[in-house]
Amino acid sequence: MLLNSPEVQAKLSAANGRAEQLAKDTRPDEVKLAELFWAAYARGPEPEEIKTAQGFLASKAPEKRKEAWEDILWALINAKEFQFVD
Repeated sequence: MLLNSPEVQAKLSAANGRAEQLAKDTRPDEVKLAELFWAAYARGPEPEEIKTAQGFLASKAPEKRKEAWEDILWALINAKEFQFVD
């Protein structure tokens, strides 16, 4: 349901939604990523997760920052860790 949900995609890409706020936020990406991991998984990110996400964000053009944050949010909520409790 989450993987292909138009409703979830609409929420992720909404004007003034979380992705847009993150794209405009001037705090370091590492701080914003930690905030997302705590919200999604109730834990901080592992160093490798930060490195991967930072690399992904760095690979995007400045005008694509909102879309990049949408992709990160999408990845977090579609991970097994978000969907299933151990």
